[in-house]
Amino acid sequence: MGGNRDLPRPAACGAGGRRSPRCSSGHSHPRRPNHRERYATVLAPRQHPDHATQFNSAVWPCLGSAVWAPCTTSGYEDAIRAAIDLGGDTDTVAAVTGGLAPSTP
Repeated sequence: MGGNRDLPRPAACGAGGRRSPRCSSGHSHPRRPNHRERYATVLAPRQHPDHATQFNSAVWPCLGSAVWAPCTTSGYEDAIRAAIDLGGDTDTVAAVTGGLAPSTP
């Protein structure tokens, strides 16, 4: 037994099967929606949580709110407070905000 040398090698992109026009290796992959427009909307500098078209427990409004909070405040604690003050799914939005907000000593 030669360790990992005896294991079958996966394809370069980790998949196999029918060809997909998006895969340069010729393997099929699940089709994923193109979210670039949604990212551009929720991450736009002038985006405000009030502009959301869904409740903030959905992924996109949550992300938009979590990015908005540290961009419009002056520190970690202020960003968390701003996220909570938005209402809605405050624990989730504040948790994501906490991961994004810069901490200051």
